[in-house]
Amino acid sequence: MHEYILEAILDVVLEAMLENILETILDAMLEAILETMLGEILEVTLEAILDDMLEAMLEAVLEAISEAMTEALPEAMPDDSPKTMPEAMLARRVSACTLSENGQKHVNDDV
Repeated sequence: MHEYILEAILDVVLEAMLENILETILDAMLEAILETMLGEILEVTLEAILDDMLEAMLEAVLEAISEAMTEALPEAMPDDSPKTMPEAMLARRVSACTLSENGQKHVNDDV
């Protein structure tokens, strides 16, 4: 009869120990999974936020540079020169290359 009592006590104790061990392992695994997932979610979220901020900053800088150049170019060019860059480039090319009387291309070295 003592054997049945000892066996029952051992069964209860072993079952409680196994439950405790499994619970501890599952808690640790769940915590590690959550930390990893939260870490990845935070990393992706922060990366997206930083990318958006960087893109917005670059757009603002490029727009400021463009506006500054647009304002500065007309002031830097003489009044009789073309006001847009493509026109200025075209005028420079036309003045640099002229056709001679016999139709051959001639490059002006002084431009």
